[in-house]
Amino acid sequence: MRTHDDILDRLWAAQPKSYTAICKDSLEEFSLRIEYVQVTPQADRAVEHQMAMDEAKRLCASAWERVVEYAPCMSEPDPSTIVCIGLFEGSIEAAMLDEAYFDCSA
Repeated sequence: MRTHDDILDRLWAAQPKSYTAICKDSLEEFSLRIEYVQVTPQADRAVEHQMAMDEAKRLCASAWERVVEYAPCMSEPDPSTIVCIGLFEGSIEAAMLDEAYFDCSA
């Protein structure tokens, strides 16, 4: 049990992990969007990556004003139509990105 507690202590003390994600609108109303996200490091990297992708999709939905209204004047981002097509470790800043060269028909 002590090993488990040590792992949890190290995870909570860890600095947030940065990721850069590329998201696409599956309804093709918008093209691509790059989001920078931070998540708490996880022992399972697949879980950590999923957390980063989920946060990126949520941020894209918010930026594209894709929301679900659950009460008058209350809404939250709806990432159901957003797909994450790329996830990179660290904060990558694009020097140039021409979306015309991306094939987003797939």
